[in-house]
Amino acid sequence: MKIYNNFLGGDLSNVTLDFVGGDSKQQFNKNALTQPSDWYYNDRKLTYSYNSQGHRCKNFEDIDQDNYILVTGCSHTMGVGLELEKTYPYIVSKELGVDYYNLALPATGIDVVEYNLLTWFFTVIKKPKLVLVQWPDHSRYIEYDFKIKRGLERGSWQSAPDQMSFIVNSEDTGMFYARKYMTYNLIKTCSPSPLIPFNFGGQQDYGIYDLHMPKLDQARDLSHAGIKSHEEFTKTLLNHIEVNRLIK
Repeated sequence: MKIYNNFLGGDLSNVTLDFVGGDSKQQFNKNALTQPSDWYYNDRKLTYSYNSQGHRCKNFEDIDQDNYILVTGCSHTMGVGLELEKTYPYIVSKELGVDYYNLALPATGIDVVEYNLLTWFFTVIKKPKLVLVQWPDHSRYIEYDFKIKRGLERGSWQSAPDQMSFIVNSEDTGMFYARKYMTYNLIKTCSPSPLIPFNFGGQQDYGIYDLHMPKLDQARDLSHAGIKSHEEFTKTLLNHIEVNRLIK
């Protein structure tokens, strides 16, 4: 991750690619061998377009700043393995008749979510109509490498002894849980707009009333939630917004 105009964004900016990260061409070719001949992605063009701040959406100056929602989370919200038009942020914004900005970054933790949201809340004059927060796994965190001058995503996938020791000790002492609940309450307190927090799948709640994004199918990488999952979660979000009258 890099810092662009005080926001954390991905390493890639102002570029469009066919494959990124875990959704690599090598992985696609491997996955294709296990899928039926009519697999949706066999002949489907999928691209990742990153704006000037390394986010998978339009530049902030190009959105309708008087009519937008703000979205953040990890790779599930960025839409790894999915066409942009199949992701829930895109579908929700279209159904609501609003624009959107997506701060989500792959493999990110709650520290990055917190940093970007608070920076947005206190520096962007035009406030969003709604804030959607998909909480990542609480054991993820960012590590800064001063040699290459960028943030490195860290989590339970690490194998280095010192990193694993940190993760295990943080779980055992309750540090991760404390951070999770403090961040949850901080974001709720500071949000200038109605807030909808939610988790992915069976992940433990951050708060009592969190919603859950299901994993009903798989994206192109056969790891992240697929098209049906995003469509169904869109219905859940829209119903929640309507019942609670969160957008006027």
